[in-house]
Formats: sequence, structure tokens, C-alpha cells
Amino acid sequence: MNFNGIGQNQFAFNRGGFGAMGGNPMMQMMQMMMQMMMTVMQGMMGGQMGGGPFGGPMGGGGMSPGFNPGFGGGGGCGCGGGGGGMPGLGGFGGGGGGFGGGQGIGNGGGLNPGGYNGRDGYVPSGAGQTGSVGPLGSGQGADAVRWALQHEGVSEGNNPGQVRQFSRGRWQPWCADFVSQAYANSPGGSPFGHQSSVAGILGWGRNNGRFFDAGSAAQSPGMLRPGDIATWKSNGKSHVGLVTGINPNGTFNTIEGNTGDAVRRRTHSFGKGLTGFVRPRGSMP
Repeated sequence: MNFNGIGQNQFAFNRGGFGAMGGNPMMQMMQMMMQMMMTVMQGMMGGQMGGGPFGGPMGGGGMSPGFNPGFGGGGGCGCGGGGGGMPGLGGFGGGGGGFGGGQGIGNGGGLNPGGYNGRDGYVPSGAGQTGSVGPLGSGQGADAVRWALQHEGVSEGNNPGQVRQFSRGRWQPWCADFVSQAYANSPGGSPFGHQSSVAGILGWGRNNGRFFDAGSAAQSPGMLRPGDIATWKSNGKSHVGLVTGINPNGTFNTIEGNTGDAVRRRTHSFGKGLTGFVRPRGSMP
């Protein structure tokens, strides 16, 4: 539609906003201001249903708060994940939906769906274990290890939904969650319930006479049994893993969750940071 006094400059309305307005600098500035106003209005109107720039309770969409094209909007509180970043700009994707919804780098197709970005709990030094796992024997500890071994390789990057199942929908350091699930999914269930913290497992072991210290085990590694829960703590951070066996050189093997953001088998020495072991079931050493 033409306006008197503007000449050939026009407002052209379409789904993408306003069209070109000629070479008049003043009119171009007006165009930019009107486009910005429309973007904000769309965000306010669409946010509640997930279509706007800010996401909403029914799932995020579009750009992130602050209009950073590299990050998708956060997901809502129960009905869907966030949308991806600006099309064609290689964004990191939106935050996850489900329980509370993720923020920032999330499940929308980014580089690392849901990673903790360096905020993981303490993971002790040790080498990755290769080769077969030795005989596990019988008992609930052995059954817990068998369940854990079935999930070897599950990672935050490739299996974020499965990792959240370990931690009951919460996106958090999950080594204790994984150990809890291993026992919960073995015959007899978990005697210590579901613990999301190393302190919870360690406290239960000490309070119930099911804990023995690292010094005792170092002197006699043969006392370890499959399913014993190794506990570490250093500089205020902690970690747990399930013992799978011992080695002739005095080291022991484990399978752990949230080690390198995945379920992995590792070999450890009785070194600094090792607190001791919790044996949930069976005779104590």
C-alpha cells in the first residue's frame, strides 16, 4: 500500500515481517524498529504455548532469551523439549522438556545433549578396563553387577533419556543413582533405597555396619566381592562404582556411572581418595 509523500517506498506485509522499504535511510530505520517490536510481541504471545522466542510451559521454541541465535529456548515443565536454534545457524538446540525442562545446551540436537559442562562430581583416576569380566558368582551383588554391565556404554551424549531414567528424571551427577538402580533391579531390591548422593550410600553403610575401610582392603584385596560399592572422596567431591573383580597386581575393577559422562569399566588402585567399600548384602569381611 502506497503512502502520499513517500513515492515508491512501500510497506510490504508478509509472514516474515515487513518487506523492503527502498533506500530512504529514515524509512529503513523505521522498518527495523517495527520488526523488533513485532519480534517482542510474538515472543510474549507465543511463549505460553512454546511458539515464541522465550519458550513456555508447553515447550520452548525459537531463540533463547537474549536472542542469541546459537542456543535454543528452554523446555517447559512437562509437555515437551525446547526448540532448536535459529535455522541454518548451527545452534546448540533447545533445553530438554520433561521434569522441569533443561536450559542452555540441551536435547535439541546440539553438540552435547545435557552435559554438565565441567560440573560433574569427582571421578577418581584410573585406567579404562578392557577384556572380559571374570566370574561373578552368585548373590545380589553379582546380580547388581550383571545389570550394570548390560548398560555399559550408555552416555549423556548418546542416551540422555536413559541417563535420566537412572536419576529418576533429574539432570544431575548420577554415579550414585546408577549404583542405586543396579541394586534396585536385582532380586531383593536395593536395601539402601534410591540414593542420589555418595554420602547417602556411605552413611547407610556406616550406620548399618556394612562399611569397611580402604586400608583393610588394600592389605587384603581378596576380601572384595562383586557388587561391593567403592566410595571415593577428594576436595569435597565424591564418586562411587561397583566392584567387578580384583587383579593379580593388587588393583580392582569396577563398573561406574557418570565416569567420563558414561557407564564405563575401570581399573583402580587403593590410592588417594578411596574411602572404602559398602557391602549391601552378604557376609562382611
